[in-house]
Amino acid sequence: MRFHTSIIVEIGGDHQLQDDVERYFSVDVECFATGRGHSDRAPVTVAVVDETENVVLDATIELEPGLSVASYFTELTGLNEESYGLRERQSLSDVIERVKELLGPNAVLVGQGISNDIKWLRVSLLQINI
Repeated sequence: MRFHTSIIVEIGGDHQLQDDVERYFSVDVECFATGRGHSDRAPVTVAVVDETENVVLDATIELEPGLSVASYFTELTGLNEESYGLRERQSLSDVIERVKELLGPNAVLVGQGISNDIKWLRVSLLQINI
């Protein structure tokens, strides 16, 4: 299926016309609590789904050294101590690079709270050329 679309996107406060957008993705990032503060969170899973509803990435992230889990947020993440321990994990930097490769220069992100998910990945929209 080929999409040919023109959309207006906001990048850094500027609105730009983007022609011939071909790829649509939804990105979801789930986090564990790493402390008691509201912002004490670390990304732990990243999923990317394409416009044909194929899961193109389902990655589990290794917590960075020095961080510990205060809450698994099992209701949101579907993970607990045992299931997280059984999963193959990757570094956050490896997952970020994979997300950037998947999205490419003509991606459109759709979904709920996409900007928050991108922030969790420490990637700006300019870095992924959206």
